[in-house]
Amino acid sequence: MRPLQNYRHSRVGENPERLDEHLQKRNASSKTPFNSPLDHQGGGFCKGLAESIDLLNVSVCEERRCHIADIHDLVRAAFGQNDEAILVDRLRDAGALVVSMVLVVNHEPVAHAAASPMSWSCGTNRTVVFALAPVSVKPEKQRMGYGSRIVRATIDRCRAAGGDILTVLGDPSYYGRFGFKPASQYGLKIENADFGDAFMVTELMDGALSEAQGSLQWHPAFASLGEE
Repeated sequence: MRPLQNYRHSRVGENPERLDEHLQKRNASSKTPFNSPLDHQGGGFCKGLAESIDLLNVSVCEERRCHIADIHDLVRAAFGQNDEAILVDRLRDAGALVVSMVLVVNHEPVAHAAASPMSWSCGTNRTVVFALAPVSVKPEKQRMGYGSRIVRATIDRCRAAGGDILTVLGDPSYYGRFGFKPASQYGLKIENADFGDAFMVTELMDGALSEAQGSLQWHPAFASLGEE
């Protein structure tokens, strides 16, 4: 699988500038630059009556058939392109969408997070690893806490689905609040790619990281990103 140097795995619209700064510093000293998986978008913390009403009508559930078209549109809007929306569709078609969570506000899907299985190119293949990607929030609903809520719900569902470890590619300062730490601290990496501290892991099962070491690969559906 080719390195996903330009793939923006996570899109939650919260503190994106920190990842930009982190990657700019890393790129200055690296021969293999990595583009930021987040870019700046508008939004603000909950303000006004409309947002207050929204908070009274929020629910999180697993994807249903009636959500599929809305998820595609939501992911496309969050990333400003089709690639990530097509990725979710391809993972679903391949039976690799292990977890697909939807956050609904007033009967409207406004956030989505997916998880798919990773494979070991070498290492502890008895350990089940999922990848959290992509994470999407509608642009007009970002920075209202919906990203945090969908991420937490997805982590819980990945644990219930039998995962041992969950990975993510994103802002270390943002995902750190969910327990993610640089994968390099545990001897884990993506095969043939170096994302520095932006590639992170967290335990879904106690002790899983102490037994895991080696190189990982995303599902083959990720290899087609940017080819449409």
